[in-house]
Amino acid sequence: MNKQTMRMCYLGEMVYVDFEYHGAIRGAREIGSGIRLEPDEPANVELIDVRTCDESVYGFYSEEELDNLAHLILREIHSDPDED
Repeated sequence: MNKQTMRMCYLGEMVYVDFEYHGAIRGAREIGSGIRLEPDEPANVELIDVRTCDESVYGFYSEEELDNLAHLILREIHSDPDED
């Protein structure tokens, strides 16, 4: 597990988000023609926990709010010039 933590303001509250980042994977291609044999998988973020200091608040967020939070983290990662 490659857990990372990001501190951010979300829905008016400062939270610490524990997550795993999975980079994009290009599916297999046929040699020569380049025809796709397997689908590409986009980068994604798997949320592990959302905390305020030491208290978990993950269960207080709706599925839509958690999806939005994961999208914000993914956008932040991709906008970071230091990220490889």
